[in-house]
Amino acid sequence: MLKHLDKGFKSFFKSGFGYPKFKNKHNHQSDSYMSNGFKWDKNKQALTLSKMKQPLKIKWSRSFTGTPSSLTVSKTKLGKYFVSILVKESINQLPVVNKIVGVDVGIKDLTICSDGIKVNNPRTTNKYAKKLAKASRQLAKKKRLK
Repeated sequence: MLKHLDKGFKSFFKSGFGYPKFKNKHNHQSDSYMSNGFKWDKNKQALTLSKMKQPLKIKWSRSFTGTPSSLTVSKTKLGKYFVSILVKESINQLPVVNKIVGVDVGIKDLTICSDGIKVNNPRTTNKYAKKLAKASRQLAKKKRLK
C-alpha cells in the first residue's frame, strides 16, 4: 500500500533507521481501507467494502458504539479472514476512588483481597491432566535428533 511506503520513506529520511525493504506478503495477506473505502450501517451492524454489492457476513466478537475511521481485512495461513476496525469513540472517565486494597495470590484461592473478597482458583490444569500425562509419556519415548 502506498501509505505504508510513504511512512517508511518519511521515517528513513527523518531518523535514518534504514532504507525501506520489500516485505514478502505470501503467508499473511491484508488490505487496509480508509473511511471512504467502506460503508458502515449502524442499525443493521452491516459492513460493505468498496466495489461490493452486498454486506459481509460477519461473526462479531464484540460490538462498538463509535464511528469507524479505518479497517484492515487480513487472511491467515488457514484461509480465515479477520476484520480489524479502528473506531473513534468517546470515553467517559471513571470517578477517582481513594481506596487501597492489598491482593494476595494463593494456591487454594486464586486471590484474596484485604477487604475480604475471595476469587476461587479455576483449576484449569485438572481438566488437562490426563492429556498432559499421555503427552509426557510419548515425549519420554522419543529420541532426540542430532
